[in-house]
Amino acid sequence: MAGKQEGARKARRRANAEGSTPGPVPGGMSREGTEVAAEEQAEVLPEERGEVASEADANAARGGRGMVQPKAGESDSMKPAQEETAAEVPESCPPEEAVVPLEQHQRLLAEFDNYRKRVERDQARFQQWTAGELHRRLLPLLDDFNRAGTAFRENPDEIDREGILIILGRLAEALEREGLVEIEATPGTEFDPEVHEAVLTIPSAEVPEGSVAEVLETGYRFGDRLLRPARVAVARSPEQRSPGEDEDTG
Repeated sequence: MAGKQEGARKARRRANAEGSTPGPVPGGMSREGTEVAAEEQAEVLPEERGEVASEADANAARGGRGMVQPKAGESDSMKPAQEETAAEVPESCPPEEAVVPLEQHQRLLAEFDNYRKRVERDQARFQQWTAGELHRRLLPLLDDFNRAGTAFRENPDEIDREGILIILGRLAEALEREGLVEIEATPGTEFDPEVHEAVLTIPSAEVPEGSVAEVLETGYRFGDRLLRPARVAVARSPEQRSPGEDEDTG
Protein backbone atom coordinates (compact mmCIF):
# COMPACT_ATOMS: atom_id res chain seq x y z
CA MET A 1 0.00 0.00 0.00
CA ALA A 2 2.92 2.36 0.72
CA GLY A 3 4.28 1.59 -2.73
CA LYS A 4 1.00 2.60 -4.37
CA GLN A 5 0.99 5.93 -2.50
CA GLU A 6 4.61 6.69 -3.55
CA GLY A 7 3.77 5.88 -7.17
CA ALA A 8 0.74 8.18 -7.09
CA ARG A 9 2.90 11.03 -5.77
CA LYS A 10 5.51 10.60 -8.49
CA ALA A 11 2.81 10.54 -11.20
CA ARG A 12 1.25 13.74 -9.95
CA ARG A 13 4.65 15.49 -9.79
CA ARG A 14 5.49 14.39 -13.36
CA ALA A 15 2.10 15.59 -14.58
CA ASN A 16 2.58 18.97 -12.91
CA ALA A 17 6.08 19.34 -14.40
CA GLU A 18 4.92 18.53 -17.95
CA GLY A 19 1.73 20.53 -17.75
CA SER A 20 0.93 24.09 -18.91
CA THR A 21 2.95 27.11 -18.00
CA PRO A 22 2.75 28.23 -14.51
CA GLY A 23 0.19 30.90 -13.82
CA PRO A 24 -1.31 32.53 -10.86
CA VAL A 25 -3.00 30.19 -8.39
CA PRO A 26 -6.48 31.18 -7.17
CA GLY A 27 -6.59 32.40 -3.64
CA GLY A 28 -2.99 33.66 -3.68
CA MET A 29 -1.62 30.17 -2.85
CA SER A 30 1.65 29.16 -4.54
CA ARG A 31 1.89 26.17 -6.81
CA GLU A 32 4.15 24.38 -4.35
CA GLY A 33 1.52 24.83 -1.57
CA THR A 34 -1.15 23.47 -3.89
CA GLU A 35 0.92 20.41 -4.57
CA VAL A 36 1.53 19.80 -0.83
CA ALA A 37 -2.22 20.10 -0.10
CA ALA A 38 -3.00 17.68 -2.92
CA GLU A 39 -0.44 15.23 -1.55
CA GLU A 40 -1.89 15.47 1.97
CA GLN A 41 -5.38 14.90 0.59
CA ALA A 42 -4.10 11.92 -1.39
CA GLU A 43 -2.57 10.41 1.74
CA VAL A 44 -6.07 9.80 3.13
CA LEU A 45 -6.81 6.24 2.13
CA PRO A 46 -10.18 5.27 0.62
CA GLU A 47 -10.73 2.82 3.48
CA GLU A 48 -10.36 5.63 6.04
CA ARG A 49 -12.74 7.80 4.05
CA GLY A 50 -15.28 4.96 4.13
CA GLU A 51 -14.89 4.54 7.90
CA VAL A 52 -15.44 8.26 8.49
CA ALA A 53 -18.49 8.24 6.26
CA SER A 54 -19.93 5.13 7.92
CA GLU A 55 -19.42 6.62 11.42
CA ALA A 56 -21.18 9.84 10.38
CA ASP A 57 -24.07 7.85 8.88
CA ALA A 58 -24.40 5.75 12.07
CA ASN A 59 -24.53 8.92 14.21
CA ALA A 60 -27.20 10.42 11.98
CA ALA A 61 -29.25 7.21 12.15
CA ARG A 62 -29.10 7.26 15.97
CA GLY A 63 -30.36 10.83 16.03
CA GLY A 64 -26.99 12.35 16.80
CA ARG A 65 -26.89 14.24 13.47
CA GLY A 66 -23.13 14.17 13.26
CA MET A 67 -22.50 14.60 16.99
CA VAL A 68 -19.59 12.65 18.46
CA GLN A 69 -20.81 9.78 20.64
CA PRO A 70 -19.04 9.10 23.97
CA LYS A 71 -16.71 6.17 24.10
CA ALA A 72 -17.21 3.12 26.31
CA GLY A 73 -14.86 4.38 29.05
CA GLU A 74 -16.39 7.85 29.03
CA SER A 75 -19.98 6.51 29.34
CA ASP A 76 -19.01 4.42 32.35
CA SER A 77 -17.42 7.44 34.04
CA MET A 78 -20.59 9.47 33.48
CA LYS A 79 -22.87 6.93 35.21
CA PRO A 80 -21.99 7.91 38.84
CA ALA A 81 -22.66 11.58 38.05
CA GLN A 82 -26.04 10.68 36.56
CA GLU A 83 -26.92 8.55 39.60
CA GLU A 84 -26.00 11.40 41.97
CA THR A 85 -28.17 13.79 39.98
CA ALA A 86 -31.08 11.34 40.14
CA ALA A 87 -30.60 10.91 43.90
CA GLU A 88 -30.71 14.65 44.46
CA VAL A 89 -34.11 14.94 42.78
CA PRO A 90 -36.75 14.86 45.57
CA GLU A 91 -39.46 12.25 45.47
CA SER A 92 -42.65 13.44 43.90
CA CYS A 93 -45.75 13.85 46.00
CA PRO A 94 -48.22 10.94 45.98
CA PRO A 95 -50.79 11.16 43.23
CA GLU A 96 -54.15 12.62 43.96
CA GLU A 97 -55.76 9.20 43.48
CA ALA A 98 -54.07 7.98 46.72
CA VAL A 99 -55.97 10.55 48.82
CA VAL A 100 -59.24 9.05 50.09
CA PRO A 101 -62.07 11.54 49.61
CA LEU A 102 -64.31 12.62 52.46
CA GLU A 103 -67.34 10.87 51.01
CA GLN A 104 -65.54 7.53 51.07
CA HIS A 105 -64.55 8.08 54.73
CA GLN A 106 -68.15 8.82 55.63
CA ARG A 107 -69.36 5.74 53.77
CA LEU A 108 -66.85 3.53 55.62
CA LEU A 109 -67.90 4.96 58.98
CA ALA A 110 -71.56 4.32 58.16
CA GLU A 111 -70.82 0.73 57.14
CA PHE A 112 -68.86 0.11 60.36
CA ASP A 113 -71.68 1.58 62.46
CA ASN A 114 -74.19 -0.70 60.74
CA TYR A 115 -71.89 -3.68 61.34
CA ARG A 116 -71.59 -2.82 65.05
CA LYS A 117 -75.35 -2.56 65.45
CA ARG A 118 -75.87 -5.86 63.63
CA VAL A 119 -73.38 -7.62 65.93
CA GLU A 120 -75.09 -6.20 69.02
CA ARG A 121 -78.48 -7.41 67.78
CA ASP A 122 -77.07 -10.88 67.11
CA GLN A 123 -75.55 -11.06 70.58
CA ALA A 124 -78.80 -9.98 72.21
CA ARG A 125 -80.76 -12.58 70.22
CA PHE A 126 -78.26 -15.30 71.18
CA GLN A 127 -78.51 -14.41 74.87
CA GLN A 128 -82.30 -14.48 74.68
CA TRP A 129 -82.23 -17.85 72.93
CA THR A 130 -79.84 -19.29 75.54
CA ALA A 131 -81.96 -18.05 78.42
CA GLY A 132 -85.11 -19.36 76.78
CA GLU A 133 -83.52 -22.78 76.26
CA LEU A 134 -82.54 -22.94 79.95
CA HIS A 135 -86.06 -21.99 81.00
CA ARG A 136 -87.51 -24.65 78.73
CA ARG A 137 -85.41 -27.33 80.42
CA LEU A 138 -86.43 -26.13 83.87
CA LEU A 139 -90.16 -26.16 83.12
CA PRO A 140 -90.63 -29.85 84.11
CA LEU A 141 -89.06 -29.12 87.50
CA LEU A 142 -91.35 -26.15 87.92
CA ASP A 143 -94.31 -28.44 87.26
CA ASP A 144 -93.06 -30.84 89.96
CA PHE A 145 -92.78 -28.02 92.49
CA ASN A 146 -96.30 -26.85 91.62
CA ARG A 147 -97.71 -30.33 92.19
CA ALA A 148 -95.86 -30.62 95.52
CA GLY A 149 -97.24 -27.25 96.58
CA THR A 150 -100.80 -28.27 95.66
CA ALA A 151 -100.47 -31.49 97.66
CA PHE A 152 -99.11 -29.61 100.67
CA ARG A 153 -102.02 -27.14 100.58
CA GLU A 154 -104.57 -29.95 100.42
CA ASN A 155 -102.97 -31.95 103.25
CA PRO A 156 -100.77 -29.66 105.39
CA ASP A 157 -100.07 -32.43 107.88
CA GLU A 158 -98.69 -34.79 105.25
CA ILE A 159 -95.39 -33.71 103.61
CA ASP A 160 -93.82 -35.87 100.94
CA ARG A 161 -90.24 -35.31 101.98
CA GLU A 162 -88.87 -37.94 99.63
CA GLY A 163 -90.62 -36.35 96.62
CA ILE A 164 -89.21 -32.91 97.47
CA LEU A 165 -85.69 -34.34 97.70
CA ILE A 166 -86.12 -35.97 94.29
CA ILE A 167 -87.19 -32.64 92.76
CA LEU A 168 -84.19 -30.87 94.27
CA GLY A 169 -81.84 -33.53 92.90
CA ARG A 170 -83.30 -33.16 89.40
CA LEU A 171 -82.89 -29.39 89.62
CA ALA A 172 -79.22 -29.72 90.56
CA GLU A 173 -78.63 -32.16 87.69
CA ALA A 174 -80.28 -29.83 85.17
CA LEU A 175 -78.16 -26.86 86.27
CA GLU A 176 -75.01 -28.96 86.24
CA ARG A 177 -75.71 -30.00 82.65
CA GLU A 178 -75.87 -26.31 81.74
CA GLY A 179 -72.38 -25.73 83.17
CA LEU A 180 -73.14 -24.69 86.75
CA VAL A 181 -70.48 -25.99 89.16
CA GLU A 182 -70.67 -25.95 92.95
CA ILE A 183 -67.61 -24.54 94.72
CA GLU A 184 -65.98 -27.00 97.08
CA ALA A 185 -66.19 -25.73 100.64
CA THR A 186 -66.55 -28.74 102.91
CA PRO A 187 -65.32 -28.51 106.54
CA GLY A 188 -61.53 -28.91 106.67
CA THR A 189 -60.98 -27.43 103.17
CA GLU A 190 -58.20 -24.88 102.99
CA PHE A 191 -59.56 -21.35 102.88
CA ASP A 192 -59.18 -19.79 99.42
CA PRO A 193 -59.93 -16.05 99.26
CA GLU A 194 -60.49 -16.36 95.50
CA VAL A 195 -63.64 -18.47 95.92
CA HIS A 196 -64.41 -18.25 99.65
CA GLU A 197 -65.82 -15.38 101.67
CA ALA A 198 -65.07 -15.47 105.41
CA VAL A 199 -68.13 -14.32 107.34
CA LEU A 200 -66.95 -15.17 110.86
CA THR A 201 -64.48 -17.28 112.82
CA ILE A 202 -65.49 -20.05 115.22
CA PRO A 203 -63.36 -22.08 117.66
CA SER A 204 -62.86 -25.60 116.43
CA ALA A 205 -60.53 -28.41 117.40
CA GLU A 206 -61.77 -30.77 114.68
CA VAL A 207 -60.32 -28.90 111.67
CA PRO A 208 -57.00 -27.09 111.24
CA GLU A 209 -56.86 -23.48 112.22
CA GLY A 210 -57.53 -21.13 109.26
CA SER A 211 -59.48 -23.72 107.28
CA VAL A 212 -63.21 -23.86 106.52
CA ALA A 213 -65.15 -24.91 109.60
CA GLU A 214 -68.72 -24.52 108.34
CA VAL A 215 -70.46 -23.60 105.06
CA LEU A 216 -73.07 -20.92 105.53
CA GLU A 217 -74.01 -20.41 101.86
CA THR A 218 -72.99 -22.52 98.86
CA GLY A 219 -71.02 -20.82 96.09
CA TYR A 220 -71.24 -21.46 92.35
CA ARG A 221 -69.25 -20.84 89.19
CA PHE A 222 -70.24 -20.98 85.55
CA GLY A 223 -67.29 -21.99 83.41
CA ASP A 224 -64.45 -19.62 84.32
CA ARG A 225 -66.81 -17.04 85.82
CA LEU A 226 -67.42 -16.90 89.57
CA LEU A 227 -71.15 -16.37 90.06
CA ARG A 228 -71.06 -16.31 93.86
CA PRO A 229 -68.35 -17.12 96.39
CA ALA A 230 -69.03 -19.63 99.13
CA ARG A 231 -69.77 -17.91 102.44
CA VAL A 232 -68.02 -19.85 105.19
CA ALA A 233 -66.97 -19.73 108.82
CA VAL A 234 -63.22 -20.03 109.38
CA ALA A 235 -61.85 -22.19 112.19
CA ARG A 236 -59.65 -20.76 114.91
CA SER A 237 -57.93 -22.21 117.96
CA PRO A 238 -60.24 -22.85 120.95
CA GLU A 239 -57.90 -20.88 123.25
CA GLN A 240 -58.32 -17.74 121.15
CA ARG A 241 -61.26 -15.39 121.53
CA SER A 242 -62.81 -13.26 118.88
CA PRO A 243 -62.86 -9.45 119.33
CA GLY A 244 -66.63 -9.56 119.91
CA GLU A 245 -66.29 -12.03 122.75
CA ASP A 246 -63.65 -9.85 124.47
CA GLU A 247 -65.94 -6.84 124.36
CA ASP A 248 -68.87 -8.83 125.76
CA THR A 249 -66.70 -10.10 128.59
CA GLY A 250 -65.52 -6.61 129.44
